[in-house]
Amino acid sequence: MSMSPQVGSPSEAQVPWLVRVVAVVFVLPFRLAWELLKVLGRAVVAYVFRPLGWLLHRLVVVPLEYLWRNLVARPFGYLWRHLLRPALEFLGYYLVVVPLRFAWHHVLRPLWHYLVEIPLVFLWRRCLVPLAELLWRPVLWVLTQLYRYLLRPGWLGAGWLLHQVYRFTLRPIGLALGWVWRHTVVPVGRAVQGCWRWLRQAVLTPAADLVRAMFRG
Repeated sequence: MSMSPQVGSPSEAQVPWLVRVVAVVFVLPFRLAWELLKVLGRAVVAYVFRPLGWLLHRLVVVPLEYLWRNLVARPFGYLWRHLLRPALEFLGYYLVVVPLRFAWHHVLRPLWHYLVEIPLVFLWRRCLVPLAELLWRPVLWVLTQLYRYLLRPGWLGAGWLLHQVYRFTLRPIGLALGWVWRHTVVPVGRAVQGCWRWLRQAVLTPAADLVRAMFRG
């Protein structure tokens, strides 16, 4: 059994039309008012604020800049270059540099000399130098004993050992190699050289001459 729709409730086909009606009635006026305000704002900016700004720039800013440049900046620059800066340099030299130089030469430097340099020199000459000499003497004695009883005998022993090694090993080996060289390599080299000379003079040279003569004929 189907239920009939209630009286007074909008159907599904009528809902979009209702939304459109609500949008047209409530949203469209606000949108039109916003667009109108934007157009009015652009017009006010273009035809009121820009001309007013240009007018203020020409009537206020430009004269103020001219007055500042010619009545403040240039006179102050001239005064600074020709009066204030020389005056400050003069005062700085005679109120700062000269007193500091006088204080250094006549107060600080003598104080440094008598309170620092002289005590340091006295401490070095009377305390540190004797202490260094007192400490250096035992060290020097120890180094001398090490050299006398350890380093020098070790050096002499190493030299004697190297001399014995050379005398009984390297020198005999060198003499033996020299004898072998003189009695084997040198005679063999001389024999090979004599054979090559004989072969070249008795065989190779005549054969080459015979071949050249045959090709020429």
